[in-house]
Amino acid sequence: MIDLPWLLMLLSIILFCGAALAALTVFFNKLGYTPIKLPLLRLNLPKVPCDKKVYYEIALCCISSRIVIYIIGALGYMLVKNQPINLLSSFSTLFNKWDGAHYTFLAENWYVNYGDKKNLLVFFPLYPIAIKALSLITFNYQIAGVLVSNISLIIGCIYLYKITEMDFGSDIAFRAVKYLLLFPVSFFLGITYGESMFFALSVVTLFYWRKKSYKTSSILAFLAALTRSFGLLLVIPMLTDLIIEYKNKGKLINKNELWGRFSTILSPFLGISTYLLINLQVSGNALTFLKYQKEHWHQSLGFFGSTVKMLTKNSLEAQPAESASLWVPQLILIFIALLLLCYGIKHLNISYVTYMIGYIFLTISPTWLLSAPRYLMCLFPLFILLGYIGKKSDLDFAITILMATSLGFCTIAFVNGYYIM
Repeated sequence: MIDLPWLLMLLSIILFCGAALAALTVFFNKLGYTPIKLPLLRLNLPKVPCDKKVYYEIALCCISSRIVIYIIGALGYMLVKNQPINLLSSFSTLFNKWDGAHYTFLAENWYVNYGDKKNLLVFFPLYPIAIKALSLITFNYQIAGVLVSNISLIIGCIYLYKITEMDFGSDIAFRAVKYLLLFPVSFFLGITYGESMFFALSVVTLFYWRKKSYKTSSILAFLAALTRSFGLLLVIPMLTDLIIEYKNKGKLINKNELWGRFSTILSPFLGISTYLLINLQVSGNALTFLKYQKEHWHQSLGFFGSTVKMLTKNSLEAQPAESASLWVPQLILIFIALLLLCYGIKHLNISYVTYMIGYIFLTISPTWLLSAPRYLMCLFPLFILLGYIGKKSDLDFAITILMATSLGFCTIAFVNGYYIM
C-alpha cells in the first residue's frame, strides 16, 4: 500500500529543490559564472514529425483534464459531505452512477428478460461489448469501462481536430477540442458511459466519408449505430453530400464511388437492424425497447416544443436543487444549441447543418427529457462553431471561463448525487 502522505512529501521536496536549483543556475548565468556541468543522460527518443506532435498534445490534454476532473470530484464530495474519501478506492462510489451501473451490468451479464434488469434492453450493445472485451485484460469491469471511455475520448478529440482543420485550420481545431473537454458535463466522457465511444465513432465516420474512404466509413457508421440510436442520423450528412454532388456532377460521378457511398449510407441501418435482432432474440419482439422506454423510462417521441415547455415548467416549479442540477441546465443548453444551429447555417458545411437539425430535433423530442446536455455533447459541429466564435481572444476567454466553471459545478453536483444525467 502506497503511503500517500509520504509520497506527496517526497514529491514536494523534489519539486521545491528542483526549482531552487534551476533558479540558482539562472542566477549564476546572469552573473557571468558557468555552473558546474553535470553529465546529461541522453536518450535516443524517436523523432516525432511536427504535424503529429499536436496529436500527442491532444492526448495529453485529454488525460490531464480527466485527472483534474476526478480530483475535483473527490474534493467536491469531501467538501459537501464533510467526509474523507480515497479517490482510487472510492472511484466507483463517486462516478459509477445512473447509466454507468447499467452498462457495467450489461458488460458482465448481457441482456436478460426477467426482473427489473430486463429494462436495460434499451441500451445499445457495442459499449458493453467493448467493456467486456477489455475486462479480460483488466479483470475489472469498472476499470475496463473507464479505459474504453478514455481511449475513445482521445481518438474522438484527435479526429475532431482533424475534421475541423480540414475547413478552418489548426487554431480553430484546437479550440474545438478544448471546448469539448471543458463542456459542462464532459466528465461523462471519462467514466463508464457510452458518450465518448459514440462521439469518436461519429466524428471518425464523417472524417473518412469526406476523405472518400468508404469501406472504412461504412464499418464505422455500422458501429456508431450499434452504440447509440443517434448513429442512424449519420445518414443525414452523408445523404446531403451525395445529393449535392449528384446535382452538380450528375453522370460524371464514378459508379464504383457511387456504390461505395450508398453502402456507407446503408450501414447505419444495418447497425440498427442488428440491435433489433438482439431485441427479438432476447424478448421475442424486435421493438420491445420502445415498450420499455415508455413504461419504465417514461420516454416516447413527442413534439419538441412541448418538451421545451415541460422543461420550463419544471425549472420554475421543481425543488431548487433539482431545478438547478437538472431542469435549468437542460433548458439553457438547448437554446445555446439552437442559437449555434442558426449561426452555423452561414459558417458550416451544409451537411453538418442538416446533421445538427436532425440531431437537435431528436434530442429534444422525448416527452420526459433528462439528459439533453449529455446528448448534445456528442454533436461535434457545436464545438466547431464554438471554436470559430472563439477566434476573438475576449470571446475565447469568456467561453473558456464559463465552461470551466460550469464543468466544476456539474462535476461536484454529480458526485454528490444530484440529478445530472
